[in-house]
Amino acid sequence: MDPKSHFDAKGQDSHHRATHVSASVVDNKFLKHEIRNPSTSPLPQRVRQPRLALPKPNDKVWGNIDNHLDSLLSKSLSQNHINFLPPQQSIRILEDTTYNFLRVRFGVTDRKFPPSPRPPTSPNSHSGMKMLRTTKKSLRKCYMELKRSGLAETPEGIKVKRHWANVTRKMNKLRVALKKTKNCQRPP
Repeated sequence: MDPKSHFDAKGQDSHHRATHVSASVVDNKFLKHEIRNPSTSPLPQRVRQPRLALPKPNDKVWGNIDNHLDSLLSKSLSQNHINFLPPQQSIRILEDTTYNFLRVRFGVTDRKFPPSPRPPTSPNSHSGMKMLRTTKKSLRKCYMELKRSGLAETPEGIKVKRHWANVTRKMNKLRVALKKTKNCQRPP
């Protein structure tokens, strides 16, 4: 017995052959969406509008604004408009209506945002420390390559290891000096 036979009494796999109606083609004359050719009709470019002076998100005025905006949008963008206008035009009407309503209600702001503050300097940002750190990393890589190839005990390997130790000492001295200057500048 076929395992699908209890689902489909008319025949095998006939439930896969149902005719589907596309959502965009209900009536061939009216609701067929055009396919946009990107080479001939580019997307419209947006112009940045002035920033709105909106209230805070938790302000109680938003409940009242929501009701007024719903009634305004139901008049300017009814179901008939949505059915017969291209989607881009419907979106444009929605955006323009909402923006104009909020602009009339709250106005625009010419507030300029201050430049972002510089990130706090860390002890790792000192130029001498950076130079010593990169030198130390390159020496360590060199020593590890010598060690992998079995040349760590050669005069070259010992020389690289000593140089790495010198750089480490210099880094520690600089770190202590930077810490002392930082503590001296701190107010009591």
